[in-house]
Amino acid sequence: MTRPRRLYTTADGKFYYLIDGKKKFVKAPAGISQKQIARINIKNIVITRNKIIDNIINEGIELNKIKLNSISAEKVKLSQKGHIRHTQNELPYRLFKIDSKKKWRPKKRVFASKQLGFFRKRIQDLRLIISRKSHQLYQLALKKNDINVFLKRIKVYSLLYKMLYFFMVLNVQNVIKFLKRKIKV
Repeated sequence: MTRPRRLYTTADGKFYYLIDGKKKFVKAPAGISQKQIARINIKNIVITRNKIIDNIINEGIELNKIKLNSISAEKVKLSQKGHIRHTQNELPYRLFKIDSKKKWRPKKRVFASKQLGFFRKRIQDLRLIISRKSHQLYQLALKKNDINVFLKRIKVYSLLYKMLYFFMVLNVQNVIKFLKRKIKV
């Protein structure tokens, strides 16, 4: 079974995924907005460097089988900042985690290292957990034919993820130092 990538709605407001070319209807939260559906749906950037692939994509657009929006090169560049940080700067830590479990991994151009800030480490750890859990929860939602099963349970991990970023931006250590100076503890 292929993993569905997009949540669709029918004219009468029912929700479904396309799985192996067939509609799989699911229960969705009452009052879900189009904005929330857009957030559920995965967004990707497509860059073609091959004329044949470019022609296939253009044909798909003409036949209304593919929907793409144009964006500027600058927006593409800005959208990839997190990806570059994740793949280049934080890859050594992920390799370190794999190596510490004595698991096989492909050879990379960077070396494993645990040298990463406290919050960035926690973010990488949580990303691994979310990656594993999201697949499990999604399969459970499919089995129960209820998208709410997935949405409710993944919300906990999403909240933890947001909290980690909040504390990282806040830089708790600096806040503690500031409070100690002000309170003179």
